Amino acid sequence: MFFQSFQSRPGNLWRRKHRNLLRCFDMSLKTLVLQLYRGKKSQINFLTFFVLNAKVLESVTLGITTRNNNEKFLAEQRRKLELENRVSRDAQFHFITGTCVRSSYDIKHIGDLDLTDPFTHM
Repeated sequence: MFFQSFQSRPGNLWRRKHRNLLRCFDMSLKTLVLQLYRGKKSQINFLTFFVLNAKVLESVTLGITTRNNNEKFLAEQRRKLELENRVSRDAQFHFITGTCVRSSYDIKHIGDLDLTDPFTHM
C-alpha cells in the first residue's frame, strides 16, 4: 500500500523530518498504542502523522493520567490530533486511564504510612 500526506503544517517537525517514509514504505498500521499520553507537542505531531496518513488504521489507544481525564482535555486533544480529518474514517480513538503509571497527584493517602498498605486507598 502506498500513502501520501495530503496535509502538513510547517511547524510539524516530525512529519517534515520523516516525509520520505511516505514514498519508501508500505505501511499497513492497524493499531497504535501510547501508554503515557500527555498531549505534548512531540506526541501530537507523531500521532497526527498517522491520523492523516494511515489508511487502514483501526484503533488508537492513548493512556492518560486521571488528572487529564476530563472533557476539556479530551476535546482539546481531539482538535489538536485533527481527528475530524483522519484518513481512516472507521478508526476508533480511545483515551483510557488505569494504566500502572502513577503520579503524586494520583496518590492521595501517602501520609498514612502506618497502614499495612498505604496505596490501597488510591
